[in-house]
Amino acid sequence: MENTTKQTTSDPTVINYYGDTNVGQARGHNEDSFIIVDLSEQTPAPMGYLLMIADGMGGANAGEVASAIACKEVENQVQQLTYPLPPQDVEKYLKSLLINAHHQIIEYAQSNPECAGMGTTAVIAWILDGYLHVVWCGDSRCYVFQPDQEYPLQPFTEDHSLVWQMVQQGELTPEQARVHEHSNIILQALGSTDGKPTPSYLARKLDGKEKILLCSDGLNSMLSDFQIQQIIENHSDVEKVTELLVQAANNVGGLDNITVLYADVLSPGNTSHQAKGRSILQTLKNKWIFVLITSIILSALVVFVVRGEENNHKMNINSEDSNRNQITAVNYHDLQLQPLINLQSLQVRGCFREISSISTNSENLRGK
Repeated sequence: MENTTKQTTSDPTVINYYGDTNVGQARGHNEDSFIIVDLSEQTPAPMGYLLMIADGMGGANAGEVASAIACKEVENQVQQLTYPLPPQDVEKYLKSLLINAHHQIIEYAQSNPECAGMGTTAVIAWILDGYLHVVWCGDSRCYVFQPDQEYPLQPFTEDHSLVWQMVQQGELTPEQARVHEHSNIILQALGSTDGKPTPSYLARKLDGKEKILLCSDGLNSMLSDFQIQQIIENHSDVEKVTELLVQAANNVGGLDNITVLYADVLSPGNTSHQAKGRSILQTLKNKWIFVLITSIILSALVVFVVRGEENNHKMNINSEDSNRNQITAVNYHDLQLQPLINLQSLQVRGCFREISSISTNSENLRGK
């Protein structure tokens, strides 16, 4: 089980999530695996949160091994991210995570004959920069709950299964597919030797009201979408919702392993902080330009005064009367210009102190 409420000032995303997996009532061991990877404080930039469920198959301990390999491979890869991905590269990257996991499972099975034939489904949800990115292979699902919709809970993914293909062809309703005798037949999986899987991808913008549910088919094969929706609608605590969903699936038979990851997006990430960061940098740039121009003007003024004094001195040699007048004039300018120069110097130093303060504050904002 994993429970966390996470908020950072470096990333405006606020997410509350909980995860649990249960063996169910009919199986001897649990072949499901899941991970939650917090990338919200990754440097040089936060990269949100990644949630994944893998539902293994293959008998004995092979299903457990396949799902564990898939989750571990994905976790290792995303933790090596050192820079934010351009939006146009997210789909390719997420699909590559599953394809790499597929190859790892194949290689392990080839080296361990007792695990031959093992495989796993997988679904990944990446909450990043105000968007939900989902990639999947098999029939593990992602649901999105929107409280302001006529039908608040809707499957976001489309199962790679025989019965869901029949739904798409109009031969079955989703509810008929759920209880169909062939509902356990999937069309692709990681580790399959029948051919390289082709993961599917979808994305949507978040508005901060959504609840995101990932589950293995041990949940949605036992409970209808409406039954799942009722539990979500009646409880706000993410841990409570997760526990009730698992309990409800077990109460009606628990015929398979049950894994649930539930996330409440309280505030989606967006680019507002990046825009604010650019504004701060532009402010610093403008202040630096102001200081530079002021320094140039003051330097020119000092040169002008010095040269004026030299010229006055030369003129004083030629005329004693002029000398007295010029000395008076120079003394007058000395009295008037010196305070002016000191004042401007203080202003320039003040600007440097202000820049230093803004830079420090911006670093503190990013660092908290």
